Amino acid sequence: MATPRRTRSSTNKAARKSPSKASAKAKPKTKAKPLSGSSGPEVSVPSQSTLSRQQRAEQQRLQAEDDLRTLRRAEEIRSQPSRLKVVQKIATEEMQALEKIKKRI
Repeated sequence: MATPRRTRSSTNKAARKSPSKASAKAKPKTKAKPLSGSSGPEVSVPSQSTLSRQQRAEQQRLQAEDDLRTLRRAEEIRSQPSRLKVVQKIATEEMQALEKIKKRI
């Protein structure tokens, strides 16, 4: 009795992936970079080399505006002794907590 011949398509069919499944599992080409100081979800930020000159200038301007707001808030806190006292107390507590961690390492 002769055994049935297997065709190439029937043996490899299970091993092949459909194109839609293969593309769905493809890795992204760029990694998402977290924003500095951010503990939230990662956000994709283009590298400086991929930005145009105009985009880099805009990004620098936005950063400078943010820095200015930070400095204004710092001056507001410094000008109010009660707020400054609370901030200094919390800063001292944080430094003590970090010292404990540092000793364990």
